[in-house]
Amino acid sequence: MSSTPKHLILYEALGWNPPIYAHVGLLQDQERQKFSKRKGDLDIRRFKEDGFHSEALLNYVALYGWSHTQRSDFLTLPDLIENFDLKFTKGNTIVQPQKLLYLQKKYSEKIAVEGGLKLEDTIAEIYQHLQTRLREKADNEDLASSASDLKTKTAGVFQLVAKHYINPQTFWEDYHYFFSSIKPPDYTPILDLNRRDLLEGKTPLINQELSSIPSANWTSPILKQKISSLIEKITKAKYGLQDAVTDDGSANKEKDASAAAAATTDDDNDVMSRSKTANKAVQHYLRWALTGGRSGPPIHDSMPLIGRDVCLQRLAKARDRIENDRL
Repeated sequence: MSSTPKHLILYEALGWNPPIYAHVGLLQDQERQKFSKRKGDLDIRRFKEDGFHSEALLNYVALYGWSHTQRSDFLTLPDLIENFDLKFTKGNTIVQPQKLLYLQKKYSEKIAVEGGLKLEDTIAEIYQHLQTRLREKADNEDLASSASDLKTKTAGVFQLVAKHYINPQTFWEDYHYFFSSIKPPDYTPILDLNRRDLLEGKTPLINQELSSIPSANWTSPILKQKISSLIEKITKAKYGLQDAVTDDGSANKEKDASAAAAATTDDDNDVMSRSKTANKAVQHYLRWALTGGRSGPPIHDSMPLIGRDVCLQRLAKARDRIENDRL
């Protein structure tokens, strides 16, 4: 506030028309302490170095002390121009860093959908960071045999995870298993009602079924279908069922009409419950074996980008590790 008269004098001295000034409350951090330029809290260079989109930062700053009437804080520049007014909130403004992360993810998703130069720039930024991190690892698998392969995979993974993307650093931390070797932690199995590993003796079947898929068919829809088939086979083998439920919850009608009519609701619920448990066990095992247990996109969407050969290598190592642990 105290600097406004000085600004007005400067505008007058330069012969310029001054803007209409409006002042928001004092900006404070989460501890209700005043933001200070001396601490670097508002250094624009830091946001740029951290990989934040300029659109996300503009959207974020525009919300400081402004009480809008829109249903979402995700407001593009045209939205801000259309809806901005001088209805500022009273009192000081608590700056919320989580809001910037939310907006960064929203703009990342928007960039992935719209494409263009902004997408190319984002991919290039991630790619450059990945090159640096991969050079630091001496034990990485041959997941991208050339620079062009790495860039293509980077673009594919970004499209898959765009709605969660923050910056190149977190991209590597969260999704390095697409690009580099993994070291899964100790395997914690999903247990059946008898407190035994639901997949005991079944990992060779998983490896065999997946290895039967040729490279040309190593796609998300076919992998999803194959995994559903595996879940059905494991459910039947484990519980001796004639009817199983796939991972999307639909029942395979293998019983004839008379048997189906005679089945009770309790039997159907039991079949579904056991199949869901098998689904959880298979999905849990695949995620452990292929990503080191990291959370991420659906495993059938991730496997084409990891690559068939690497997936099968990781599954073989996982099978051997489990079998050795049981000896």
